[in-house]
Amino acid sequence: MSRHSARADPERGARVDHLAAAGIALGAAAVLSLSAHFGRSWLAAGLALLQALLVLSWIAGTGLPGRLGALLIGAAAAAAADVALLVQQPVTLAALLGVLALCVPALLAHQLSRGVVRVRVTESLSGVTVLCTAVAALAAPLALVRAVDGPRLVSAVMVAAGVGLFASHLVDTVLPVPRLSAEVPHGLLGVAAAIGAGAVAGAGHAAGDRTLGLVGGVGLGALVAAVAALVAVGVGYIAQTVEPLRVPLAQFALPYLRVGLPLAFTAPVGYLLALYVTG
Repeated sequence: MSRHSARADPERGARVDHLAAAGIALGAAAVLSLSAHFGRSWLAAGLALLQALLVLSWIAGTGLPGRLGALLIGAAAAAAADVALLVQQPVTLAALLGVLALCVPALLAHQLSRGVVRVRVTESLSGVTVLCTAVAALAAPLALVRAVDGPRLVSAVMVAAGVGLFASHLVDTVLPVPRLSAEVPHGLLGVAAAIGAGAVAGAGHAAGDRTLGLVGGVGLGALVAAVAALVAVGVGYIAQTVEPLRVPLAQFALPYLRVGLPLAFTAPVGYLLALYVTG
């Protein structure tokens, strides 16, 4: 569906986006869960794929000014975050702070390099900042996979987030109530469905696992899914204010952002929660 037709029938466009996002959520969760069990290299490859799609979707879906620089900086931030968490000893998320610190001069240089086309500077600067933060945060599972029983923990976090997003988008497709805003097709019922689905996914991963435990698994899954669903609501607000680019496959950019951004900003939360419930 084109963006124009979606605007002509916003409710139908929202339902299409929700259904697409629900399918993407299951696919992304499956990729990360399976790759974590195959080893760090496979997980890094799976994350790199999702990060690349996140960079492209953010640029195409938001119509970001300064697109070439945003592409280069976003790709560099993703690669630097992945490498930092793969090689750092001992492994912590502190390495991501160094990556984000290096992004600051790159962001300023990007705006200076735009020359005479330097328009919408605040929008461009803030947009690339969010992009760098998101792709760096999405690397967090590379730190968690190196913990005790790391592959199972990564799978628990990512599957809970993915299944939670699937349930949330599915409910919002048919019954987005009670709405937080009349313009945004998300309801608290979808958030509640995400929490329930995440709790079930966490319980499934905790079965027979003494390290995680049933209570820890349910709590981890529910909290991770809640964070993911709430970030998805935030993306819904963003989707109402942006003008996507008219490029091939741009219609898939916003549905992917409804999944990619929640997974990205949930990943560090899942890392901390997983260490807490297993500590």
